[in-house]
Amino acid sequence: MNKALSDAASASIHNPESRDPALVMPRARYWCSRFCRRVARRVYGLRYDHLFGPSARETAARLKAAGLLLDHQTGSIPGDLLFKLDTKSGKDGHVGIRVEGNKVAENSSTKKGRINGALGFRTLEEFGKVSAVGRLPQP
Repeated sequence: MNKALSDAASASIHNPESRDPALVMPRARYWCSRFCRRVARRVYGLRYDHLFGPSARETAARLKAAGLLLDHQTGSIPGDLLFKLDTKSGKDGHVGIRVEGNKVAENSSTKKGRINGALGFRTLEEFGKVSAVGRLPQP
């Protein structure tokens, strides 16, 4: 479990005193990947910045190239990046960070679970079918 990443994602949404103004984001295309990048920066600085692309699909491709993208059947643990990528449509997909309590912290286009702007939590069930899991190494 990547507790540091899971905790940072939760804190950026759930605890008003811990919210980083840089993480308050609008509901806009590609901001899910930006949210995950910014949470990773809070924990690791720029160490993994090169792995985050402008979209969920590009981020998944970079993680795959680095050997850090797991098949969805592997299962996820808190601190993992969860991807929903539609291979048929070629759309940009969606990414969030799995946190404790079987939730996903995300910048979402859905109104479900929003707490801070477009940021919020959905349960794993509400998040939907995960097509890939990204796991950043812990230094």
